[in-house]
Amino acid sequence: GGPNSWICFYFENHRIKMTHYTIKSGARGVNYENPKSWVIEGSNDNKMWEILDEQRNNSNLNGKNLVHTFEIDKQKRKEYRYIRMKQTDKNWYNNDDLMLFAFEIHGKLY
Repeated sequence: GGPNSWICFYFENHRIKMTHYTIKSGARGVNYENPKSWVIEGSNDNKMWEILDEQRNNSNLNGKNLVHTFEIDKQKRKEYRYIRMKQTDKNWYNNDDLMLFAFEIHGKLY
């Protein structure tokens, strides 16, 4: 619920080369707590993070139960043990809550 809220996925003994990710918004509707601006980051040590994708004022998820798939630039597709989605601004409801119904990672697991 604070600024820069995030969710992190740890692949333990594996690494993932992420190609796409899919997000589904919540069930409330337009201008509620749907994601608006965020970065997708990768790390192998949970300390140093590389930005894989950045979205600013993205309206693809601003509505009830909307699903959108985002592509990771081919030059940024590397193997990571950690993948994180970090909110970089307030959501469409103008607060800091990171609200998602679903988050899917697409790629190859190593």
